[in-house]
Amino acid sequence: MADSLKDSWKETGKGLGQAFKGLGKTVIKSAEKGVDKAVEWADREDKITCSSCSTVNPPGSKFCSGCGKAL
Repeated sequence: MADSLKDSWKETGKGLGQAFKGLGKTVIKSAEKGVDKAVEWADREDKITCSSCSTVNPPGSKFCSGCGKAL
């Protein structure tokens, strides 16, 4: 009985390890996509800089994401 419980826990541990490995890969892929989008946005010419706080805002913004003032 003790051996089967030990084997069961061992298999559970292996399964959890694989799950966390998959989760880690997903997080890394999501971060890569986020960085790519941020770089793409940063390279745009039509971004708006706030005259009050100098925060750079996305094109078409009506209010500053840094201080909330109208742009």
